[in-house]
Amino acid sequence: MQEVNRHLLEISAAVSDGRHALLVLDGAGWYRPGDADRPENVSVLQLPPYSPEINPVETVFQFLKARHFTNQVFEIAEAVSERVVEF
Repeated sequence: MQEVNRHLLEISAAVSDGRHALLVLDGAGWYRPGDADRPENVSVLQLPPYSPEINPVETVFQFLKARHFTNQVFEIAEAVSERVVEF
């Protein structure tokens, strides 16, 4: 059984009776669930390729890159974190 199908079974077990879960996945190929093992109380929504407009984190990252990180070089990762905190 694929790892993602095991995950779906765990989600299914945590869903209350009479309820339904929706799992939203991006397009990574390693977690495409097989239909045969999918629980009835869990649905999967596969995001289209490169869809930053429906992924809020991507929108924030694009904003930060465009407004505050253009043409900058950081020597260490901590410098990036310090820069983000300034906003």
